[in-house]
Amino acid sequence: MMLKTPPGAYAPQDGTAADLRVGGEFFEGDAVEAAFAEQVQRGVDSLGLSLIFFLVGGCPARFRSVGRAVVIRRIETPPEITRTDVQAVVITVRHTGDDTKQQATATAATTARSEAFWPGGLLSWSLFSSTDGRALLAYEQWEGDDALDAALALPVPYVPGIPGTESSAPVRYRLHRSHLGSTGEVPVGCVVTPVFDVDGPERQRHFIDEVFAMTQDVAPMAGSIAAHFHTSTDGTRVFNYAEWSDEQAHIDAVTADDPQGVRRRITGEIDGVRPCGYRRWHLHTSLVPTGREDVRPGGSAW
Repeated sequence: MMLKTPPGAYAPQDGTAADLRVGGEFFEGDAVEAAFAEQVQRGVDSLGLSLIFFLVGGCPARFRSVGRAVVIRRIETPPEITRTDVQAVVITVRHTGDDTKQQATATAATTARSEAFWPGGLLSWSLFSSTDGRALLAYEQWEGDDALDAALALPVPYVPGIPGTESSAPVRYRLHRSHLGSTGEVPVGCVVTPVFDVDGPERQRHFIDEVFAMTQDVAPMAGSIAAHFHTSTDGTRVFNYAEWSDEQAHIDAVTADDPQGVRRRITGEIDGVRPCGYRRWHLHTSLVPTGREDVRPGGSAW
């Protein structure tokens, strides 16, 4: 497990004292606030390293939202999509060209994210590699928009998405509705992400309701674990985060007979909805802060 600290800045690991050490100098009591503010203004985090400190009384609330001493764990299971403390999701996709660049970018991004500042309110960061070797997907779970906005407004702003790739304004989503397929504890071996372009919030809701209505009497497909429908907050997209037991199970499902025409209707017969294709993904890395119930059965930590 990793305690994130910047060069020259240290804090006690038991969290029982409010102090800050920077560049060999020791600050305590009221001096912590002034020292911390000065380091933020100097951009201690500008090299992508965490400014970490313990806050135990005395420090004003405006600093408490900036960051805390936090241990980051790497887990080997995908994020828990339906966790109730998540109120905002940021999804980022970047194209890498080929599998060699994909893996190099994924490794570098994981290292950068695990060593960088971890903002308050970020509950998990997961990185997926597409099975075709051409893309990466980052799935971030946040406590809410306020936490994300605070991270974006820091003197050295948090940059969502995939470190080392071109940054852009975060695309925010809400989990709208989930459908559970398989029963029991079936490990998620593959994630499939059909994406749909839609004409506004009403079409988002209508499309998801139609999908559920079309499939309510259809037998669950072998290997299908769950489908989690997300809506973008700008009203333009529906993102289905579908969990499968393995890649082959999904291939078999999409090539099987479709006597009721469900696939045809979903992918082209609903007004104001346009399918944008899908990709299959394998988990590369999932990072979470300690002290939370984030690990599914079988998960482990650094």
